[in-house]
Amino acid sequence: MKRTLGSAALVSSLAAAATLACGRPESQIRDAIPDKPNIIVIYTDDQRWDTLGQMPAVSRLASEGVSFANSFVTSPVCGPSRAGLLTGKLASSLGITLNEGAEGEFDPSATIAVELSRQGYVTALIGKYLNGYRRRFPQVPPGWSEWRVFRDHYVDLLGPGSVYRDPVFSWNGRSDTQKGYSTELLSAFATDFVTRNADRRFFLLVSFWAPHVPLRPSERHRGEFAGRAPPKPPSLGESALDDKPEWLRSRVGSLDLDAVWESQWPNYLELLLGVDDAVAALRTRLEELGLAENTVIVFTSDNGFMFGEHWHIGKALPYEESIRVPLIVWNPELPPRRVDEMVLNIDIAPTLAELAGTHIDADGMSLVPLLRGDPVRWRQSFEIEGREEFGIPDSYTATRTESAKTIEWGDGSREHYDLREDPYELNASPDGGREQGREEGTEHGPEPGPEPGPEPGPERAR
Repeated sequence: MKRTLGSAALVSSLAAAATLACGRPESQIRDAIPDKPNIIVIYTDDQRWDTLGQMPAVSRLASEGVSFANSFVTSPVCGPSRAGLLTGKLASSLGITLNEGAEGEFDPSATIAVELSRQGYVTALIGKYLNGYRRRFPQVPPGWSEWRVFRDHYVDLLGPGSVYRDPVFSWNGRSDTQKGYSTELLSAFATDFVTRNADRRFFLLVSFWAPHVPLRPSERHRGEFAGRAPPKPPSLGESALDDKPEWLRSRVGSLDLDAVWESQWPNYLELLLGVDDAVAALRTRLEELGLAENTVIVFTSDNGFMFGEHWHIGKALPYEESIRVPLIVWNPELPPRRVDEMVLNIDIAPTLAELAGTHIDADGMSLVPLLRGDPVRWRQSFEIEGREEFGIPDSYTATRTESAKTIEWGDGSREHYDLREDPYELNASPDGGREQGREEGTEHGPEPGPEPGPEPGPERAR
């Protein structure tokens, strides 16, 4: 049976859920969060915020849970962002200066896993850890009861022993090759962990490689989005780059970005279908075991991805396509609704700590008050950190408010965008918006960005 999976349907369901939640007393909302629940974090790699409408199980999670419309990462590359999720701290606070090699700069003794282990949780990391882990493979960091983690070997990303095909794992400190497609393997490992620990309080972080390059979906999903790229945004192959750094201007005309867009999006979305199947399998298992009501699921990603917007393919830049990620928090007792406050990847660790009845020292803020609907003073701006060592030609510091963004590059150049008038960041103001950016963050409500996101076609092919 064919299903309509458009983003517009997801937005409609979220609006309906928000309406229902508004009618529920705040005291019931507060009481809905389980005491010291089981926690599952489902973590994708390079997933943009505007792709959920093409994932039916995750769309259901969003429509039945708390969906954060303005979720960002503070360093939009894998290593620093993952370290931020584990600790709740900025890359600069952690002393992380690298993407490839972040694991070597990371202190694993102060993670959320260590703290939850102290609180009696059985903990597991399944999938990807930090970039550069292969240098310490197959060691197991502190805090993890179970460890089934990719070697993270980049020499061959396509053949046997790669992160997608027949991956090599550290299996609790022992090297072990598992035959099969990695997304499906991680799904099986995750449901097995939940089954074996049904009578214990657990924390599970299942960290998929998908939809990271190479864009090689499983045979089961290959072709389901064939010929179905989303509409091209105005920022794709942006023609007027006078307001962008010189190194971006130098790329104009270097690639056929229309061809990149049309050929890569279908593969990217098909990779996400494998993750979607894993989400469905985990929910089914939780319900079968009677664990759903006492389990909180968090779904998010380490950064976004650009398919030629502003002439960039990849991530690491401070533009919206790179820094915005999905974030959903689900529990069947938690009233479904949309939250518009700006939230960050570094908020997740303190959130998990508070759910577990403890605390972790963090730069981020616990999301629990937002989940409960408590009145709370929330951030009106945040900083984005980028370094040349993250794989880009110049460093930057950016400030993102609720309606504006100012980027200061290492070469001294500056860009300022009014995101209400210019959500695709096409026209930077000539004065750099030094004062305007600070004012806008306090005078306007949240800016959710371009809506509703990529729409590859009226229905998923079967």
